[in-house]
Amino acid sequence: MQRLTLEEREVHLWFDDVDRVWRAEASILKYIRAFRKAGWKELCCDNDDNGTPVVATFEAPAHAISIRKAERKKRVMTEEQRVAAIERLSLARNSLKISEKPE
Repeated sequence: MQRLTLEEREVHLWFDDVDRVWRAEASILKYIRAFRKAGWKELCCDNDDNGTPVVATFEAPAHAISIRKAERKKRVMTEEQRVAAIERLSLARNSLKISEKPE
């Protein structure tokens, strides 16, 4: 199998309501690796002549994907809240360092 051109590379996700599973077909190596790392079950994979994956199909349970808002709200903190958070983090780091010291 030959490598795909940039225009041919894509990722498709679909939900099978009968089997209650997500299925994915990926032809972008970055996402093939991501599905593997996330533990999705690999159903099939076609490789090029060098053994590099070209297209792979995956399956995962219904809870594997959650739909969220497209835009994230940036957290706004006052100066007092920021200073308090820095102090809490500093205390937590110091107590962690103390507990990790060998005796």
